[in-house]
Amino acid sequence: MTTSTATTLALWEALAGASPVLAGAALLHARGDAPSLAAACDLPLAAAAAAAVGQLRQRCGDHLDTVAACPSCSARLEVALPLRDLDEHTRAWPATRTVGTRTVRSPTTRDLAAALTTDDPASTLRASCAALDDAATEQERQAVLTAAEDLCGAADLSVRVTCPECGHTPRVDVDPVALLTDQLATESAAVLQDVAELAAAYGWREAEILDLSPARRAAYLSLARGRR
Repeated sequence: MTTSTATTLALWEALAGASPVLAGAALLHARGDAPSLAAACDLPLAAAAAAAVGQLRQRCGDHLDTVAACPSCSARLEVALPLRDLDEHTRAWPATRTVGTRTVRSPTTRDLAAALTTDDPASTLRASCAALDDAATEQERQAVLTAAEDLCGAADLSVRVTCPECGHTPRVDVDPVALLTDQLATESAAVLQDVAELAAAYGWREAEILDLSPARRAAYLSLARGRR
């Protein structure tokens, strides 16, 4: 599936102006999954992860090469992210879980932002998803908190790699929204360079240039560069 340059620029602009905590919600809003950023903050973190992985897969194919540091020896690790597998995993993750008569929901951006202001963000985030009251038995409480912990981990993706230097096999955390932000920045820089060149050469507006097909844009760029 192809992605238009206008979409690329719109997503890049939305993510570039967002803080790391709000980036996932900004992505969902920019995609049209929520009518406002405030509404997007009430969608599950896992929905943002799924949207980011889906965008990465559209742009990069079924694998994305990235790098990480080995936690054991600090060696540089070449990591091939299986975007197809991650895409299927994030899409299949439930928004809620039923534990007895209680419904446990996935954490949202709003939950995360609030949890990060506390002394124990992890516990606060779990508690925000768990519908607990004084009537809950200890067994019910533990079952609900376990379900909440699982749902809180839905957006925490990781892949296992082997370090070629020390043989350690760590799990490397994957932040799909951050990876998408980097990918969009790279793609947008190339698009904006083309727009700047064509605008200077022909006096066209950005919208006119973005309406050109990639083939026509490349042809006009070649002509403009040949005139120098």
